[in-house]
Amino acid sequence: MKHLLVAVLALAAMFVSAMPATPPALAAASPASTGADPAPVSLKGRGLVVGGPCSYADHPGTATILAVTPAPQDDSASAPPYQAFQVTYVFTADQPLPALGAPEEGRTQRLTLTNGWDPGRRFLEKYDIRPGRRIPCVLRIIQSGTCTPLILEFPGIDRSDYFEAGK
Repeated sequence: MKHLLVAVLALAAMFVSAMPATPPALAAASPASTGADPAPVSLKGRGLVVGGPCSYADHPGTATILAVTPAPQDDSASAPPYQAFQVTYVFTADQPLPALGAPEEGRTQRLTLTNGWDPGRRFLEKYDIRPGRRIPCVLRIIQSGTCTPLILEFPGIDRSDYFEAGK
């Protein structure tokens, strides 16, 4: 059994080292603009895979807020210290998206804070997040590196703004 495990691990290592750094589908994509992350950065708590350096193609669009509803109460120690609200939205790109990003368009998604918490009432008021509102949004699609492949960002909304938590 031990020899079988060693053989499987050796084959897996050979397979991973033989893979190209950038998948062919990504290498063929033509970015609208490219941003580069200069070095690996610690992104603990952001739900992002650490790796780098990475570059992204930015695809601007709009997030339309579908609903803002009270989140179920969570009594765990990791729950926010305020009444949280689930915010759902759909992303619509300004221009046609490459194949990797196309499934993101029109898919119902949740807007959360960087640490994964749902926002509170005061956060929603501060950033004017309400049903029907259209908010600028950017879909970032990875072009090279090993970071998170797709990231939706909201210029003008600081998703790391934890003022309601008292921190």
